[in-house]
Amino acid sequence: MSEPSATTPPRLLRQLNARKVLGVLSTGEPLTSTELVDATGLTRATVHAVCQDLIELGWAHELENERTTGSYQRGRPSRRFQFNDRAGFVLGIDVGAFKTTAMVADLRGQELARCGLAFADVKVPAAERVDTVDSAPRWACSRPPACQSRRFSP
Repeated sequence: MSEPSATTPPRLLRQLNARKVLGVLSTGEPLTSTELVDATGLTRATVHAVCQDLIELGWAHELENERTTGSYQRGRPSRRFQFNDRAGFVLGIDVGAFKTTAMVADLRGQELARCGLAFADVKVPAAERVDTVDSAPRWACSRPPACQSRRFSP
């Protein structure tokens, strides 16, 4: 991706910055503001503004101040942010000759639920096959409590 120029519209620039921060956050453990500044090359003010946008959109969380957990002693603790791996879900469906399998995962790829349903026979009528293929993801999506969020409904 090319670097933004002086003529980049502000809305596009904000989206590019959000992608950059989200890309860094999604790769691992919680990061401090300073770590995000270092990883993205953005200013601290931009990182804070983008993180606030990501929090409001549900893509990130701001973690509790480390001082309250007892692991920070001196100075003002840095703000810490974490990717929300439950901001969305991935549904995978495998339809084979003998069975269909559906799996639900979070955005980090952690499997949350799986359902495999066998067809009664290889020569099962099309309507029955469609019902089975439809049932597996519905069952899998109804299992993990996280899937019952406002962002996802089976």
